[in-house]
This record gives sequence, C-alpha cells and structure tokens, in this order.
Amino acid sequence: MEGNKDTPHRFMEVTFKKWKEGVSHKSIKRGIIAEFIGSFILIFFGAGCVAALVLNEAQYTIWGLAIIWE
Repeated sequence: MEGNKDTPHRFMEVTFKKWKEGVSHKSIKRGIIAEFIGSFILIFFGAGCVAALVLNEAQYTIWGLAIIWE
C-alpha cells in the first residue's frame, strides 16, 4: 500500500486543485443558485402532486404520481 501513490485522497486533491484553478466565483454562485432553484421546483411540484391527491382522497400509486408529473 505504501508504494501506491494513486489513493482516493490524492485524486481528490489533484481534482480539486484543477477545478479551483478553472472556476470563477461568479460561476460557483450561479451554480449554487441554479441548484437551489431546481431543487425548490422539484420539491414544490412533488409536494403539490401528493397534496392534490390526498385532498381529493384519491387512491394513488407510483404510476398515478408519475402521470401527474408529466
């Protein structure tokens, strides 16, 4: 094991260093905001689908939820 220099930890260090050199703060902020908005939309519509089915006292299955998402 001592002779092996390609450890996961070393790989992460090299990858992070390359990533840090090529990424600006502006693009990181944009990525974080986009991730937040995308997650919000998925959770909002997902919870809305389930709430609509529960309020209508419908028998719902995974297929029913999938159809509503379409």
